Amino acid sequence: MSPLTDHAIEFTLNTRWQDLPAEVQHQSKRCLLDTLGALIAGSQTPVAAIMRKTALEQFGGDQATILVSADRVSAAGAALANGFYGNALDIDDGYRNIKGHPGACALPPVLAGAELAGECSGREFLTTLVIAYELGIRAGVIRHGTYEIYHSSGSWGAIAGAAAVGRLLGFSARQMFHAMGAAEYHAPIAPMMKGIDTPSMGKDSIGWGCMVAVQSALMARDGFTGIRPLFDDAPDPLVVKRLGQEWEILNLYFKPYAACRWGNRRWPAH
Repeated sequence: MSPLTDHAIEFTLNTRWQDLPAEVQHQSKRCLLDTLGALIAGSQTPVAAIMRKTALEQFGGDQATILVSADRVSAAGAALANGFYGNALDIDDGYRNIKGHPGACALPPVLAGAELAGECSGREFLTTLVIAYELGIRAGVIRHGTYEIYHSSGSWGAIAGAAAVGRLLGFSARQMFHAMGAAEYHAPIAPMMKGIDTPSMGKDSIGWGCMVAVQSALMARDGFTGIRPLFDDAPDPLVVKRLGQEWEILNLYFKPYAACRWGNRRWPAH
């Protein structure tokens, strides 16, 4: 591992509720309410009906819950459905510098991980949610800084989601390394601009990224080895080094209505 990866893992495993500034604690509750609202509203859409059916048929089990309907499926299946729900209406929160949606990527894996863990306090849940936001935003910055092609939220959100599940399941540093590496390797690398030119239910590949996040963490728990996580690739090391010092969750925007920035191509991309 490198100092950057070490720092990301240390932040993930050791950050506690009392370490979070008061404004970050408050923002975590706002983010939870906003993303839950987006997810609940999205559960009424056509894509939600399809993904609920997919999860029930292809991801059977009794590990975690698809929200609103309360269906029980595998943890990966619940994250898949809930991830599609969260981004279905494009009313979920966003972060401008990565042109993506951290909340819908973060919450479904945290929900699934909390159910897998069996016991999870409210403070631990919110702390893990903050960690997922902070890692996801930075992973998005790094992804966009190292690739010319605009990648979907699921491509970097999967890494943060895997870290969140690993945190809730009490992973070691080595297991966390492999969980994030496996998630990066298997994450959807969706051609976003094609999806913008011809809109589809693929959306921002968030649902698939959430599923990959949970599955990668569970594979790492069982000994699966992944690649070196992308934190080492940061063009600006301060993006990672400032984890725990600067809180990007405070720089989100919340949408007052359902609309994607790409709905009008005249909008600036940044």
